[in-house]
Amino acid sequence: MRFVWLHGFASAPTSTKARYVQERLARRGQTLEVPDLNEPAFRDLTVTRMLDQLAKISGQDRLVLFGSSLGGYAAATYAARHPDQIAAAVLLAPAFDLARRWEERMPRADLRRWRREGVFAFDHYAHGRKEELSIEFLGDAAKGAAATAAGRAVGGPQLALACGVSAMLGHVFPLFRGFRGGRGVATAAGTVAVVEPVVALPLAAAWFLIARVTGRASVASLVVIGATPVTVVALDRPAWEKVGMAALAAIVVGRHAGNLVRLARGDEPTLERSP
Repeated sequence: MRFVWLHGFASAPTSTKARYVQERLARRGQTLEVPDLNEPAFRDLTVTRMLDQLAKISGQDRLVLFGSSLGGYAAATYAARHPDQIAAAVLLAPAFDLARRWEERMPRADLRRWRREGVFAFDHYAHGRKEELSIEFLGDAAKGAAATAAGRAVGGPQLALACGVSAMLGHVFPLFRGFRGGRGVATAAGTVAVVEPVVALPLAAAWFLIARVTGRASVASLVVIGATPVTVVALDRPAWEKVGMAALAAIVVGRHAGNLVRLARGDEPTLERSP
């Protein structure tokens, strides 16, 4: 089992919190790995890149992930996608709902400039200076919700759902990564939240409840995504929505085939269980 710290936005491996945890684990004979998530360049930082960095260093060992702020959001996302690799996740003020909250807190003039120019200089606390960051950071954080919202604005709910399904396919089967992507849970959730916000809220609550009771993110994801098309059928939504939600569910369930096999064998790991 390995211990990994994911630092926050505009931070670095030298952060005070990381050093504090590192020192205390060292007293117990444990090593805390602290990858530099600014590498290779802060300008091109995205959550997807952070997840890729973590995947490259994860190896075959179970991980205890510590995540602070943006690192907490990345840790939770990685744990949801790869529950079999996670022994535990410790989240410090995780930056959930990142894209929406960022847009709400950033001054409108600065946000417009960021989108217009493609980069914006933020205070980088670890580097002690301003560093430019690409607008791709914000677009990547939105993922399926952004694509779905754009589709709704242009062509209504039908196009919104089509855009969401397309975004999830691109995430699950990325062309430039050998068609090896994530499991699509977060992107599917963003799509459902835009198309059916009334349905999404109780399903999100159900996910957290099931994950807490069973200790398995995979079980929560499978139950909730399976309930989504059933719910829209029960609400007698239009045929296109029933088909679209069924497609979302089929993709996510298909990506959880390995989890289903382990659940059937009874050896699917829990979020809390150590190796």
